[in-house]
Amino acid sequence: MKKLAFLGLLALAVAAPSVLLLAQNSPDQVAIAAAQPTAVQRGSALGADIALVARGVSLDTLGQAHVRYQETYRNIPVFEGEAIVHVDLASRAVVDVTDALLTVGALDTRPGLSEAAARGRAL
Repeated sequence: MKKLAFLGLLALAVAAPSVLLLAQNSPDQVAIAAAQPTAVQRGSALGADIALVARGVSLDTLGQAHVRYQETYRNIPVFEGEAIVHVDLASRAVVDVTDALLTVGALDTRPGLSEAAARGRAL
């Protein structure tokens, strides 16, 4: 009987690997996967050097997830640049986006001091 049950599970795993993969996804992973295309589109609209980086997911009692994104310019966080993508977990659809994204002009992000000089000033 154990061998038959094992063979049945093996057949299910071979026949429907995507179903098993979906069952392993946490609500956080589902929310980020659903929100990411929207975040990429919002970031791209602000310029080539802007990206939105997922920082966390919160779940509510309505079956929605809220994925928080930090705006970055050339991998440097933009102060107060944030977006929240609201996702309905049942349909895996974006419900809304709340954002405070900022337009950043061309900035020189190269350090003005060497590492040694910065350490000397800090210490």
